[in-house]
Amino acid sequence: MRNKNIKKYNEILKKVCEEENAYFIEVFDKIAEMDYKEYLTDGAHPDSVIHKKIFEIVRDFLLEKKLI
Repeated sequence: MRNKNIKKYNEILKKVCEEENAYFIEVFDKIAEMDYKEYLTDGAHPDSVIHKKIFEIVRDFLLEKKLI
């Protein structure tokens, strides 16, 4: 149920970003592709493995867009 709500929220954010001509970095779908549940420290919060993956996703996006 939580992932379903996150997906809905992401779709709303994505739409707002498009309307406001702002970047949206898709993190949730890429993390969901992993077997991420084993990396949740308390069943909800990510550990350092997931934080590193989020960093890589954001870094790669910024590099691709030549923002860094």
